[in-house]
Amino acid sequence: MNQHQTTYNSPSTLSIKHLLAIFCVFAALTLTIYSNTLHSPFIFDDDGFILNDKNIRMTELTGKNVANAAFKGKPRHRLLPNISFAGNYYFGQYQVFGYHVFNIMVHLLTGILLFLFIRITLKIETWRTGTPSQSSSHLLIPFFAALIWLVHPVNTQAVTYICQRMASMVAMFYILSMLLYAYARASQRSASGYPIKTAMLFTGCILSGICAVASKENAGVLPLFILLYEWFFFQDLKPIHTNKRLVLIIGGMMVLFGAIAIIYLGENPADRILKSYKYRDFTLPQRVMTEFRVVIYYISLFLLSFPNRLNLEHDYPLSLSLADPWTTASSMIAIVFLIGLAVYTAKKNRLLSFCILWFFGNLLIESSVIGIEIIFEHRTYLPFMMIFFVFALTMLRYIKPKWLGIGLLCTITAVFSLQTFQRNSTWQNELSFYGDCVVKSPEKFRPHNNLGIALYDTNQFDNAVKQYKKALQIDPYSRYAKSTFNNLGNAELKLYNADAAITHFSKALQIDPNFDKALNNMGNALIQQKKYKKALFYFNKIIEQDHQNVEAHINIGVALTYLNRINEAIEHYKTALEIYPFHAEIHNNLGVLLIHKNRLTEARLHFLKALELNPNYMSAKNNLKKLTLIQNNRAGEDE
Repeated sequence: MNQHQTTYNSPSTLSIKHLLAIFCVFAALTLTIYSNTLHSPFIFDDDGFILNDKNIRMTELTGKNVANAAFKGKPRHRLLPNISFAGNYYFGQYQVFGYHVFNIMVHLLTGILLFLFIRITLKIETWRTGTPSQSSSHLLIPFFAALIWLVHPVNTQAVTYICQRMASMVAMFYILSMLLYAYARASQRSASGYPIKTAMLFTGCILSGICAVASKENAGVLPLFILLYEWFFFQDLKPIHTNKRLVLIIGGMMVLFGAIAIIYLGENPADRILKSYKYRDFTLPQRVMTEFRVVIYYISLFLLSFPNRLNLEHDYPLSLSLADPWTTASSMIAIVFLIGLAVYTAKKNRLLSFCILWFFGNLLIESSVIGIEIIFEHRTYLPFMMIFFVFALTMLRYIKPKWLGIGLLCTITAVFSLQTFQRNSTWQNELSFYGDCVVKSPEKFRPHNNLGIALYDTNQFDNAVKQYKKALQIDPYSRYAKSTFNNLGNAELKLYNADAAITHFSKALQIDPNFDKALNNMGNALIQQKKYKKALFYFNKIIEQDHQNVEAHINIGVALTYLNRINEAIEHYKTALEIYPFHAEIHNNLGVLLIHKNRLTEARLHFLKALELNPNYMSAKNNLKKLTLIQNNRAGEDE
């Protein structure tokens, strides 16, 4: 150890009893405010990342299946969340209870890690400045910072929204990596430090960092914040060039940061970024300008986080120039001022400076040039951590008497807890959730479309039609329009408006002539009109594109049956069973056709198989009874 370095005394530790008491408070409050989400359904992107991703459907716990989920799951590169989805599927398939329990446990553990990180940071800052240790502050500040962060309503989107465990998992590993680095450096500086212990802590820091990167892309800034933490709290802002060791660390961090960028953006990051705007209704300059206002909006959610301000589908207006709207320039000035404040106060108020830079730095990837959605609340999950640190520190150090500060923090905790529980009630079902989105974003295409799907799924076809039409009225050229036309046609078909349905399916096919869902539904509409030969044209078009399409083979079988082409229908049903042998309806329909061909033994086998797959399948039960009656009558005739 160099002589100029400060030697740290071993940090005083809380007793196990005190730690358990703190963690029990965290657990009790977190579980209470999220208790009404345990049966909340899959929402929005949960469909693509979980329900429709066959790669996470792990039925056997093998290395191959785990690797398949990790590397082929959606989205790519988020290996650990994909593995966790596969684990949930393995233990409970699509029962949402297990998914929510996992998310809540990750949130709780992250809060505990945040408490420990803030506590060690306070101690390191005390050691650095040589100020007298305030043991009560070293307990109360991290306690309230972590507690209020745990119960804050803005975090519901990262916890209750199942697929956004990506945001909570990256935060968990990120803060763990920072925590282990802080412990490692404190141990290294400690007079009683052990080299093996220090080496293990550094190793844990690296492994946790790798896990963070394997959870979500925004962990890419982690090396920079480890470096910033080192410079702020261990190098005391000394000129970088005077410390060879720090220069090497910076070089290593930059290489690591570059490697992460290449992994996620490829060898040509600029080209990848530009391509990300291909399907967006905004340009790169518009997004960058808009994000200045979005970041200020995020800051406003810190204190003004009423449930009526929280929304998965914010209809956030774009900035067309720095003057349109005028808040674009003012937001930019405010952000520059805050970053300038962080730089200016770095020497005198190291904690405030670090926390401001933490907030803006951890929004950098998702709130800058990459062409992703304009605004999502779960993006504040990691950046807000240190803001709660500053908040609790300010309340407890500057409000006198101390009991008043504690009382205010307890009141704020109670208010946020109530708001979180209230916000979580919105996630109870798809109707309440998407209905909330429509109320808050009435002029946005997607909320109306999603509410239409929820209404359709609950057999409210008239209302579904209204929502689909409203969505198309708002934006008939949306990239989702073909699906909405298709959904609208389906709803009309359920209302027996076959002509209207065919019109909407035709519009979907004008947008995409090979859209298999619209082709299939068009065929079904034509069957409803008894135009079986025309229906076959659309079903066969699907088979030309995808011979493995089970639904198309089934529908061809239905159309051919109406045309009394029984042998051909049987062949298509058999093909469908070769592709997917566990479809009870196919076995049942095939059994009916085999009766027509007097192949009664084969028919019985298929009815029995249908009932094996679905014991409550009434049609198969009735057909089996009819078949038994036929066989009994024939047996009587033979006698």
